[in-house]
Amino acid sequence: MLEIISKIGYYSVPVVLLLLALITIFKRDKKEQCYSEGRIKEFDFIRAVSAIIIILFHYSCIVENNKDTLNSLNPFYMYANGDWGTVAVNVFFVLSGALLYHRHSVILRTEWHHFYYRRLQTIFPSFWILWGYLYLQNVIAQGKWLYAGSIKKLLLSLIGLDGYFYYQSPNYYLIGEWFLGAIIICYILYPVLSILINRMEMVTTIIFIGLFLFVTFVNPFQIMQNRNIITCLFMEWIGMLLMKHQDAISQQRNFTLIFLLIICCVLYCIKLPYSKFVLNICFSISLFVLLWKVSGFLMNNNVIQQLIMAVSGISYQIFLVHHVVLYDLEEKLRKQHVSYGKLGVALLYYIVLILTFSEILAKVTLAIQGWVKGVLYEKRK
Repeated sequence: MLEIISKIGYYSVPVVLLLLALITIFKRDKKEQCYSEGRIKEFDFIRAVSAIIIILFHYSCIVENNKDTLNSLNPFYMYANGDWGTVAVNVFFVLSGALLYHRHSVILRTEWHHFYYRRLQTIFPSFWILWGYLYLQNVIAQGKWLYAGSIKKLLLSLIGLDGYFYYQSPNYYLIGEWFLGAIIICYILYPVLSILINRMEMVTTIIFIGLFLFVTFVNPFQIMQNRNIITCLFMEWIGMLLMKHQDAISQQRNFTLIFLLIICCVLYCIKLPYSKFVLNICFSISLFVLLWKVSGFLMNNNVIQQLIMAVSGISYQIFLVHHVVLYDLEEKLRKQHVSYGKLGVALLYYIVLILTFSEILAKVTLAIQGWVKGVLYEKRK
């Protein structure tokens, strides 16, 4: 099965995007974008698709030591000018900026603490629960609390920045990767960005472009270009701009779809002699807008909508859980050859396992949050 995917799968992405774009162009009926307050169905689709791409990409990374397997999984691992993992993360940053602007286009300074409290509620409970469980496992296995170094490094984990700064020195990083720390920093800075986009949009955009070019061509930083906080903030800013000017983009819908489809197909299929970093950014932004504009058609189907909403609702937990689950696969494949058929079955098995554990983590988080709120409410009486 995977041998067939290896032959036709590489071109399946542009074909699917082409079909969706054509259907969207010729579809006449229009439906409202928001299907509940503060929620956009197209963004649920993008979030769910990005989460699945991350799983497929990291699954491909784990089996990459087997060259035959790697070639078979290329549709999930690489495209002509980059890798799918970087694309999915970039899309997440653009999506984050768009959603934040949609919900908080203006944040008064008296409301900043409410904004930060909501972000804390969204990020840290699930993170602390899963990280704490894995940390205690390591403590028991190694027989000491500070098995990875000083207490300062432990505090870095408690605020979710351990993965982002892991490139500087080993610490207690267990889940979340670098992306979690980057998104936390972006959330911290968002109220400032919301002021800038409403008061100094053009100037700030020019400054961001200048900083982006500095990272592209000079890059004196030790951290990778795509993980640099300048790049992350730039992608978030792009999302904010796209959300703010969505009406202008929609007015040229057909032209926009065709133009972005061409960009995605060219970058996906043809290797270009330019910076992979820049091409990855271009592909990610183009893919985000293209998925935004074509996903509404799929989300009109009730079955697909329910499935997408289910995956989207636990996308953060998927991000936290998937590496932990895939470690088991990594150990099994370390020194053995596995057939194409078994890899296909294993892929489906681990996707189901990841979705199941992510749902469990989400439910446990809600239960603990409810218990904490109940305790605090009783104390106030």
